[in-house]
Amino acid sequence: GRMATRYRHDHVNFVLSGQKLSEVSALVRNNATHYLIWQSESGRELDSLCDELRGLLPRSSFREMCQRAWSSNSGYGFLMIDRKPKLPSLNYRSSFNEVLSPVSEM
Repeated sequence: GRMATRYRHDHVNFVLSGQKLSEVSALVRNNATHYLIWQSESGRELDSLCDELRGLLPRSSFREMCQRAWSSNSGYGFLMIDRKPKLPSLNYRSSFNEVLSPVSEM
């Protein structure tokens, strides 16, 4: 937990991988700057992610963007969410390269 709050002061980056959002402490989740979301069969876990990122996207837009990202890169794609982008238009990406916009903004 301490590293999650001190990383920016100590000039440290770290990656945490997990399969269940509720297993990651709220302290770590609140300090996360990026989320990389791979395909999940669990609708409940996707809803949990959407709730965690509340205010960013409506649930239907979030699910649609996940599907677009996952269908790219021969099925190995992921949705990247940057919670502190340099430009607001860069919040969402399919993998690291393709910028995505929610359908309502297109």
